[in-house]
Amino acid sequence: LMINDINFAKHALISISYYDLVNGYKSTLMENGKFKPGLSIEYLYELYLLDKSIQAFIMKYSLFIENMFKNLLAYSIASSFGVDEAKYLDTNNYQSYNSGVSFKDNVLSEILPLLKDTAKCKMPTKHYKENHNHIPPWILFKNISFGSAINLFKFLNTKHKIAVANTLLPTNAISVKDKIELLVNTLEAIRRFRNCAA
Repeated sequence: LMINDINFAKHALISISYYDLVNGYKSTLMENGKFKPGLSIEYLYELYLLDKSIQAFIMKYSLFIENMFKNLLAYSIASSFGVDEAKYLDTNNYQSYNSGVSFKDNVLSEILPLLKDTAKCKMPTKHYKENHNHIPPWILFKNISFGSAINLFKFLNTKHKIAVANTLLPTNAISVKDKIELLVNTLEAIRRFRNCAA
């Protein structure tokens, strides 16, 4: 690895760390345990900054999509089942199983602790728990994970999925069934990319 400026190299290693700067790119920039000819620490530093810029971009827009999806999901659920958590989380409103997974074991086991355990309850859900007689879905969904929101969507009946899918994917070019499948697959991909970036 070429080091043209020892002071810059020290700065780079102090601010980023050897592991992130050197080991982080060795799988793509090294051959037989040595960096490819002509690579400098300045190049690694610029590559690291580019990598972090891409990560920040992914985080920014995936969080935007996550928020929009949760809001649409909350609106659809509240419109159909009401704003009281006992009503909109009632198991009768959802499919019992989806792809061999149980609604109770998969979704409710992730969401209910947020409502019952005060230590796990965060703002704004905590505020509603302490000051109101119910927690509407648009409040609760701010505290559930993106994965839990996607799973909740998967267990909705088709007519409830359609409202969310049509808003996020306003096209008639594909069937409703394909639109719902595309939405689930896209949201899962965004969630995975976001988790990798994080």
